[in-house]
Amino acid sequence: MVHFHDSFLAGKTGVWIVALSTIVFVISTLTGLILWWLKKWNKTTRQASFTIKWKVRFKRFNYDLHNVYGFYSLTVCFILGTTGLIIFFEPLMDATVKVAGGTTEHLMDTLPKEDSVRTRKDIDPFAYTVMEESGESEVSISNFERNKVGAYVFTSGKVGLKSIEYASVKVYDSYTGKEIRVDAV
Repeated sequence: MVHFHDSFLAGKTGVWIVALSTIVFVISTLTGLILWWLKKWNKTTRQASFTIKWKVRFKRFNYDLHNVYGFYSLTVCFILGTTGLIIFFEPLMDATVKVAGGTTEHLMDTLPKEDSVRTRKDIDPFAYTVMEESGESEVSISNFERNKVGAYVFTSGKVGLKSIEYASVKVYDSYTGKEIRVDAV
């Protein structure tokens, strides 16, 4: 479901379709607010802008539905669209994290790089060690960018859709076998 939501199961093209659609959605919420905004703020115009007239012609009823429910859903729609864009555009994500007082250090940036000259150690003993230490019967092995990273990354515990808030992460250098301390996760 995450991949369908993220990219319509269409790879990079789908990701850009979702991103551009989200940009249009956010712009539509802002222009909808501009169109909704009243020129005169009196009792009659306020009441007409916040209520639906039920016994009118279809055109007026449709207009009221869009006007009133659009206004009431504006904040939620804007927040959902904006957070989607923050997730998609990494520089925007990094800026948001910095403004919120977090760190933008990524796990893959701290790991050793892949070295085609050196020989990797067998992954099995590391996986069994993580399973034994965590007490979990299942351990996930991160295979993300495996040809660029010279480490084995294991997660145990509850892993969310796009996060690891309830998981334990263990990282081992795939060449030396030494555990790498990861604090930025």
